Amino acid sequence: SKPGDENITEPDFWAKTALTLSPEDVIDLAASSTYPSTLKDGIETPSGLLLFSENQQFLMTAEAEVLSAETAKIDPIASYNYNTKVSPFSLGTTTGFLDNAGKKTRMFEMINVQRSREPTILEQRVVVPELLPKNIDLLTSSTENNTVFAAVSGTNIIYGYRYFNSGEKRIQSAWFKWKLKKNIDYMALIDDVLYTFGEGNY
Repeated sequence: SKPGDENITEPDFWAKTALTLSPEDVIDLAASSTYPSTLKDGIETPSGLLLFSENQQFLMTAEAEVLSAETAKIDPIASYNYNTKVSPFSLGTTTGFLDNAGKKTRMFEMINVQRSREPTILEQRVVVPELLPKNIDLLTSSTENNTVFAAVSGTNIIYGYRYFNSGEKRIQSAWFKWKLKKNIDYMALIDDVLYTFGEGNY
């Protein structure tokens, strides 16, 4: 039957040959790797769809202007551990993600994501190696304010990262943390305002 046929009880065996792909066929790709690579999350970039597994990153692109089952492909581009509890996030023109494989959480920034070469990966937490706890599961960011907030649900500490770019160069960046009066279970940035939610705390 053709790829992506949802009718399991009555599959369509004869409408199209399996040797032919058409633009209407479902895009069904596998990320091949020497590591176990179950894809967990993704984020769009100008170069394509950046995909994350627990220990590797991939880029899904098209070999032509039209994305279809025939032109789509997935290539491995990096091999970094990834915290699957926190989605990758945009830092304006770059992409950030967290790694909790060690005793503390690391924050990485991925620059120059391209199909033809490996991206540049910077660890932004290296100046404060003991700041971020291991089990971070909340994160929100604002590209307009150049700010990232992270926290562990059920605690009252928010960790922040603020940066300032001039063109393609980062002029200044700093880490900070806030201690709230009550524990939080969720947080979000809406219209430049940080909202926190918790039991009895809104």
